Amino acid sequence: MVNIFCINTQQSCTFQEGTTLMDMIPSFYPEGTGSYPIIAAKVNNVCQGLKYRAFNSRQVEFLDYTSYAGRSVYCSSLCFLLCKAAKDVFPECRIVLRRPISKGYFCALEKGDGTSLCQADVDAVKARMREMVEADMPFRRHEVRTGEAIELFQRLGYPDKVSLLETAGDVYVNYYTLDGTPDYYYEALLPSTGFLKVWELSLYREGMILRVPNRHKPEELAPFVEQPKTFEVFSENLKWNSIMGLDNVGDVNMACRRGEASDLIKIAEALQEKKIVQIAEEIDRRVRQEDPVKLVLITGPSSSGKSTFCKRLSIQLKACGLRPISFSTDDYFVNRLDTPLLPDGSFDFDNFDTVVIEWVVRCSNHNTRVQAKLADCEAELGYGTQRIEQIDLKTVRGEDICHTLSEHTRVVTAIVRDGNFDLLACEVEFEVVRKSLSSSTYGVDIHTI
Repeated sequence: MVNIFCINTQQSCTFQEGTTLMDMIPSFYPEGTGSYPIIAAKVNNVCQGLKYRAFNSRQVEFLDYTSYAGRSVYCSSLCFLLCKAAKDVFPECRIVLRRPISKGYFCALEKGDGTSLCQADVDAVKARMREMVEADMPFRRHEVRTGEAIELFQRLGYPDKVSLLETAGDVYVNYYTLDGTPDYYYEALLPSTGFLKVWELSLYREGMILRVPNRHKPEELAPFVEQPKTFEVFSENLKWNSIMGLDNVGDVNMACRRGEASDLIKIAEALQEKKIVQIAEEIDRRVRQEDPVKLVLITGPSSSGKSTFCKRLSIQLKACGLRPISFSTDDYFVNRLDTPLLPDGSFDFDNFDTVVIEWVVRCSNHNTRVQAKLADCEAELGYGTQRIEQIDLKTVRGEDICHTLSEHTRVVTAIVRDGNFDLLACEVEFEVVRKSLSSSTYGVDIHTI
């Protein structure tokens, strides 16, 4: 017997060794699984399919589509369903899942006869997918030696999977079959095609777009969002990858093995710098128009590199003869305790209310930011927070600031207003220093931007 603790219900149950996760669900959810069906689980924090058998006591967290891991399992299974259906309808075709875009996946289908893809072709593939969902065909997992899997995919003519497996470094790997057709997926898959209730396949540009459920309402399709510029960027990226001979992850691994990693990084940096130059030149052109551009906004997910991009763009704008004034909303975040939360309780750093808008507006109006940097000669650095109400930087002395900050070094952000350097009341982060016994020297540097 094995003891299984369910994180979702905070309950423990005992099962026979080898019981599948699917067979455990009724014991933990006797009245049903709630709003959405369970499609996978984390076993000791590792994502597993519902056919996973427990031979030892484990901790289990059941997952539905609203979780990141659950969506990954669902979408991988849906992609396998599409590939299988396309092969059934067009036996000589080559299908490539290009990129996630517009709340779905863009797919390229090259038919064996060389003709262009049309709506009738997409309808035929979609009808075959529906048939397999109705038939509730099982996804079967096979664990084999890596060499056996490589031989299998070589015979089937899948060089991308061969190069990936050759560079994976694993002794054993898992691959899946659907109605006898094998494919390799890193993620676990659903138990069967019957779980794939919500999806849509549509003709899109020169290929197809496979639409997936809404992450917040899995019973509905995610709304289609046209993203032409993003599509163009992805297409250009694929073009450059092909030029460099990097069509898949296996090719990247092979290049790294040949000692070419440094060259790949330098080429990527050069291409990005070239793009930044083009953007700077376009901004310069628009600035010199009759109705000049006065504000450039940079947006993106948290930690996506917006601040770094802003600094690099500022340098190129200066090279065009402009004098850009840049500021980042990172300097105006609210106290961490006041940060908005997502439904799962984690911090929502992409929420508009994570910054104090009043401070951002005042900074943009005055166009200047002042930083007072304090540094101990022999500091040992750490981190912490402290609330600072107001400091007059015109008359400040190093020891006064250090006394105010309780001998903590800190980068202080201030607003220049009417010639006075007044620090706004704000929550700040600082670096903690242990003051050297042999030195009491502090320096204050004022930098205007």
